[in-house]
Amino acid sequence: MCSNGIMPRVRRTLHGRFALVGACVGALVVVAGCSSEPGPPPAATVQNFAVCVGPTEARPAGQQVALEFRQGGQLVATGSIPVGAAFMAQVPVGAAIDVYADGEWAGGGGAAPGALVEGDQGYVYVSAPGCPSAPRTS
Repeated sequence: MCSNGIMPRVRRTLHGRFALVGACVGALVVVAGCSSEPGPPPAATVQNFAVCVGPTEARPAGQQVALEFRQGGQLVATGSIPVGAAFMAQVPVGAAIDVYADGEWAGGGGAAPGALVEGDQGYVYVSAPGCPSAPRTS
């Protein structure tokens, strides 16, 4: 368009200025990120939830039982254990957990037929008679 060579010089000058501004902004972002104070730790989104289905006439000790952990009707964890043993899984923090053993409600969320224990090791444990006092965490 211009035959005198002014436009190519203007383009090179503008590109150089944009590159310089971009480099300065990038350096400021890096420096700001390095010197900022650490924020609070993120809130937990999962918790350890353990359950033990106690032996009954219908379910003798040692019989294998399929477990489902549900939160608000939604399946959040499954497992299979012998009756009288504890099973632990990570579940979302929030609403109460309902436990089903072989498709039947077995307790959960404070309404279990046995004990609900807030463990020192960072877990919630729902148990019944004939179960260990705490789940194995190792």
